[in-house]
Amino acid sequence: MRKKILVYITFTIAFVGCSFVLVPFVGSLSPSAKAKAERYDVVYLPPIEEGEFREMVVHGKPFYMYRPSEIDLGNIAKLSSHVSNPAYNSYNEKLGIFFVWGISTKLGCKLSFIGPQESRLGKRWLGGYFDPCHDPSYDFAGRMISDYEYTFNGYNSKFPNLDVPIVKQLSGNKVEVIDVIGANKW
Repeated sequence: MRKKILVYITFTIAFVGCSFVLVPFVGSLSPSAKAKAERYDVVYLPPIEEGEFREMVVHGKPFYMYRPSEIDLGNIAKLSSHVSNPAYNSYNEKLGIFFVWGISTKLGCKLSFIGPQESRLGKRWLGGYFDPCHDPSYDFAGRMISDYEYTFNGYNSKFPNLDVPIVKQLSGNKVEVIDVIGANKW
């Protein structure tokens, strides 16, 4: 009887010891926090003409692409003094395209693309994105327009800039899209 008790105690101690070793080992097999924060996907870009907007779904989110004309690039430069962060830019010079995630950084509402036209204020809207849920306006570079007269609807509260994916050209129209969660900047 005493021998059986010692065998049970030995197996119990061995089981507990193995648990202490296996739990951290199994936990180390899961991806790191950095790896969880970065997600990537390989996509083929559709042909985009100058002044044309395209939308795709990548990582389950709207992925906006806009190839600006020379006039659009001039308008972006003109808006630099009317945005909260002029250095923030989503333009990929190698591909000649602006890339942004088409969702609001406030509560995740889908943005509307609005080309150059008359704004709701009766002024000239230079083009960009509009959040119909919370009313902020963004230029093609993904920067929140902070000057009342340059917004689409006159709303000029402070919101974060749009999240910008990292886009790396692999070959031709094949690109890698990396979603870095929480990478938007004021």
